[in-house]
Amino acid sequence: MLIDARALPNNEALNADVCIAGSGAAGMSLAREFAGAQFSVILLEGGGLKFEHRSQFLHRGQSTGRAFPPPENTRRRQFGGTTTTWFGRCRPLDEIDFEARPAIPNSGWPFPKSQLDPFFVRASKLCQLDSGDFHVQNDVLAAAGLESKLFRFSPPTNFGEAYLDELEASSNVRVVIHANAAEIELDPSGVKATRILCLTLNRKRIPVSARIFILAAGGMENPRLLLNSRGVHSTGIGNSGDLVGRYFMEHIYSFTAAVTDLPSGFPEEYLRLNYESFQRQIAPTPAVGFPESLMREEGLPNAAAFFVRRPIHKTDDRFYSSRMQGFINLVETMGHRRAPSRRVVQYARGTIANARTVMTLMGIAARAKLRGLSQYAIQLQLEPVPNRESRITLADARDNLGLRQACVDWKLSAQDLAGLRRCEDLLLKGLETCGLRTRRIQHERDAEGWPIFMPSSKHHMGTTRMSTDPKSGVVDADCRLHEVGNLYVASSSVFPTAGMANPTLTIVALAVRLADHIKRVLG
Repeated sequence: MLIDARALPNNEALNADVCIAGSGAAGMSLAREFAGAQFSVILLEGGGLKFEHRSQFLHRGQSTGRAFPPPENTRRRQFGGTTTTWFGRCRPLDEIDFEARPAIPNSGWPFPKSQLDPFFVRASKLCQLDSGDFHVQNDVLAAAGLESKLFRFSPPTNFGEAYLDELEASSNVRVVIHANAAEIELDPSGVKATRILCLTLNRKRIPVSARIFILAAGGMENPRLLLNSRGVHSTGIGNSGDLVGRYFMEHIYSFTAAVTDLPSGFPEEYLRLNYESFQRQIAPTPAVGFPESLMREEGLPNAAAFFVRRPIHKTDDRFYSSRMQGFINLVETMGHRRAPSRRVVQYARGTIANARTVMTLMGIAARAKLRGLSQYAIQLQLEPVPNRESRITLADARDNLGLRQACVDWKLSAQDLAGLRRCEDLLLKGLETCGLRTRRIQHERDAEGWPIFMPSSKHHMGTTRMSTDPKSGVVDADCRLHEVGNLYVASSSVFPTAGMANPTLTIVALAVRLADHIKRVLG
């Protein structure tokens, strides 16, 4: 059943055995696993079936740390969540990602990868992958001290479009759109959730009661909702140890080098990614990474390098300078890849002030397009070190529902920067041994030594991290809050470490694992 909360009477009470807040990869996977069960389910979504600016603006927030895109440009508030815009790149986390590594502070999951492996198989089907096999071998790379890392690609699956009909047809699942989870209400003891209060943009209040609640709203909205829920605990729910919102992680992205010469016979399966044009149903594509033995020996972060076809002007050093940033931001805003912002005037001024550089690169771009020229670039994707001071807090500013906005303070450490540089050196040296020639891109760098141009991965992780000890995390190994017996989290926000793989497949695997646990709890 599909319900629009805006059409319900004000204060219409809804009840179910399980309430899921969020309809992205995690929430939709849970609802689909619950369809046909002997208990009732409500799936809440703050947006509509299609994209709406008014709903999207509820994601607006602030940033106080290193440069970070406006939060409303990194998530999607609509049915299907951010699966409506994702690229489809999938890979499970590696075994080493679950280990407590001496060289990586705050690393380690409460269980080994082997416990999650069966759920990766089921997650692969939900993501509509052609196979759940991620093994690949390249002896030439291995001889150079490198290792192939296979990624598979979802079509990409829009979970909202793919699974709506199935949920509508289910007798035990109600999908409620335009229902923005605003506050989690607890009983007087503070250890049991009783309701989620939902608000609509047409000023309706919809309280939802359940036996079990699952937050599946993502790495920013999950901590924001917990921190905004202060009816019993003045610091928010699950936050007695001041850990909600901490350990915020994003993958570190950097275009490291341009490929100047590919050796004869270089395997074409490494060269399938084309950032010049939109791609659907990409064939399995290996990236280049490092053996786990080398990561342990050198204390390296996990990393993967992709060969991607790029327009010529986007491998020019000048593209990676502060002079181009206003123009890049302006193009993304005008092309609807960013939400409209007051900053558009600032972007336009930056473009005008650096018109010579902009015009030079646009001339290069135009000539290259006429001649059909492009170049492969090497894009490095790196895991960050979990950092307690990197965090999501609440800003003083409020959204159109009256809720305090999220404030992002994204921090990277000197260890992260050293890891990036060491991975770049090892990668390019190994590729040279294989006969591949590259030119390092000379990035303009900030005062700390980081590239000025470092695009956001939009992979928000770690803000309700998983742990066996309540003193070091927010949820336990079953993704249940340590402090609230019937409140769970399904999201990359529970990741203790990020690994180098895109998070969606692991998000879905954890959701399916949680679904099995909830079924056991409810009998």
